Amino acid sequence: MHARAALLLALAMLAWPPSQAHAGAWTLAQGHWQIITSTFISRVGKSFDASGKPSAPADIEKTFTGVDAEYGVLNGVTLIFDPQYSRAVSSGSSGLQTETDTTIEAGARVRLFDRLGVMAVQATYETAGGFGDTASDPFSRSGARTDVRLLYGWDYRLFGHPGFMEVEGGYRLNAGRRPNEVPFDATVGFWVIRGVEAFVQSYTIVSTGTGRKDYGRYMNHKVEFSLVGNLTRKTSLQLGAFVSPDGRNTWKEQGLMIGLWYRF
Repeated sequence: MHARAALLLALAMLAWPPSQAHAGAWTLAQGHWQIITSTFISRVGKSFDASGKPSAPADIEKTFTGVDAEYGVLNGVTLIFDPQYSRAVSSGSSGLQTETDTTIEAGARVRLFDRLGVMAVQATYETAGGFGDTASDPFSRSGARTDVRLLYGWDYRLFGHPGFMEVEGGYRLNAGRRPNEVPFDATVGFWVIRGVEAFVQSYTIVSTGTGRKDYGRYMNHKVEFSLVGNLTRKTSLQLGAFVSPDGRNTWKEQGLMIGLWYRF
């Protein structure tokens, strides 16, 4: 899933109890790196129609791999670099159709304040490519995209266990056929035991209208659950699964993911 699946994953805490939880709204300390390599494998059996019913049959298999590299160039300013590779295979009456795409997303996240939670603004630019996941045009390339969003995160404790919550929303300009989009993402992280954290994440993209050349309206919603376990003080392993519980003119998708996190 794109929906910035790797880009919008929460950052792992390396020890429990931590001094601070880190999510998408947080920035890295100056001179520090974080690299997350994630692979998603999914299958589409049906597509949502315009009324949200998963009625249209589909037979699509997808693979997505992304490397989310972030660097704290200044305290409060984090640079983002995210190369991505996507592959989809569709089976239909005309036989197998295979599409592959490589994209690069780059930008920065700037912290606005860190009292009463943390708020940041983020802007990224993604090169042309990356087929969409709409039922009406499943292999249409999105064109270059500019994404600007506001992020807010805060810490909490539940039954003595630390955790965090983070929400973000913004606007995405698409240069290709697809209409512009409004993304809204939310993440809840919770330490279940020492060294193991659970994540529940929601990714939603809503088109702002119709696109060029009869590209229709759509809404894409995915929910992901994952566990992140510390392997060493610098590396963590993430395992998860995701589904598409709702949508409009989009694929009903489900799959698995694996990720390796490294911080230094």
